[in-house]
Amino acid sequence: MAFGYQPRKMPRILGPRVVIYLIILLAFAWVMSRYDKNIHAQKTPTPMPATPTITTEAQTRLPMIVLVASVDDDLDDLYQQVAKKLDGRYSVTITSAKDETSEKTLKEAFQTEALPVAILYDAENQELSRVGSITVENILGMVGEAL
Repeated sequence: MAFGYQPRKMPRILGPRVVIYLIILLAFAWVMSRYDKNIHAQKTPTPMPATPTITTEAQTRLPMIVLVASVDDDLDDLYQQVAKKLDGRYSVTITSAKDETSEKTLKEAFQTEALPVAILYDAENQELSRVGSITVENILGMVGEAL
C-alpha cells in the first residue's frame, strides 16, 4: 500500500486541439475585422477641401502669346510693352532657353528653325500664327490678323 500523495486527475476541459482551433479562430476574426475596416475606409470618400468660388471671368480662357527666346535674347522690355498694349485681352508669357541643350529642346518643342519667335494661340490652345522677327508692331499685327 502506498500512502503517498497522489494528485487528483482533473478532467481536461480544453484539450490542445480545442486551444489551437480557438487561437486560429480568434486570429481569423481579427484579420477579418481589419479587412472590414480597410474596405469601409476606402469606400468613404475623403472630403474635398473647401475651394473658393470661381467666377465666370476666371473660367474663360484667354488667347495666349508665347515669346520663345534663345540664350542670348532679352525680351523683358518687349514683354512689358506687349502686355501693356494688349491690356488683359491676351495672356503673354516668355519661355527662354538656359543653355544650348534647352535651346535645342525649345526649337523641337515649338517646331521652329530659329529663335526668338512669337506664337499666337487661341483659347483652345490651337496655334493661329507665328512671327519670327519679334517687334511690338509685328506682334500686334499678328494679333490683328487673327481677329
